[in-house]
Amino acid sequence: MSGVGVQTLQNLREYRLFAELFPLTEATLARAPNGTGEAFIMRALANTDERIAEGKPVTPVILFAALLWPTVQEIWQERIAAGLPEAQALEEAGDSVVLDQLKSVAIPKRFSIPMRELWRMQPRFERRNRRRAQRMLGHPRFRAAYDFLLLRAEVGDAPAELGEWWSEFVAGQPDQLPPNVDPAPPRRRRRRRRRSE
Repeated sequence: MSGVGVQTLQNLREYRLFAELFPLTEATLARAPNGTGEAFIMRALANTDERIAEGKPVTPVILFAALLWPTVQEIWQERIAAGLPEAQALEEAGDSVVLDQLKSVAIPKRFSIPMRELWRMQPRFERRNRRRAQRMLGHPRFRAAYDFLLLRAEVGDAPAELGEWWSEFVAGQPDQLPPNVDPAPPRRRRRRRRRSE
C-alpha cells in the first residue's frame, strides 16, 4: 500500500517471510514456479504500485484477492474435477482458503466479503450474453472485478479475447457504469442502547 509492492514481495520471498504470512500461496507458487499464479500476483502488485505513483486510490481488497487467487483457483479446479458444480466449487474453494489464511493474517470482513465477490464474479465474465453483461454492469463490485479480469488476461490466466470483449462492451456502455467506488462496503454504525431508567 506504499507503492513498493513488487519489491516488498520479492524481499519477503527471498527471506522466507512470505511463507509465514501467506503459507497457502507460497505452497501454490512453489508447485508451479514461474507459472501464471506468480505472474498474476506480480502484475497486480505492479498495477497497485503504478496507481499509488499516479495518486489514484487503491484498496487492500484487490491485494488480498490477488495474493490468494492462485490457491483459490487451484482448489476450485480440484473440486470441479471431483464433480462439484462450478459455482459451488468456487464458493467452497474461497471459503477454505480464507479460513486457512486467517490463521496467519487477519483479514477484516470489510475486505474478505468484497474479495469473495470479486472471485465469484470471475466465471460470470465468461458468459458473454449481452443481456447478462448488461446486468453485471450494475453490480457494485463490477469495476473491481472487471479490473481483476483484465489483470488475469494480461498474464494468460484468462483468455485475452475475454478481456477484449469486455473492454469493448464497457466502452460502449459509458452511461450504464456505476461510479468507480471503493469495493469495500461501508461500515455499519452501531446503535447505542438506551439505558432503561
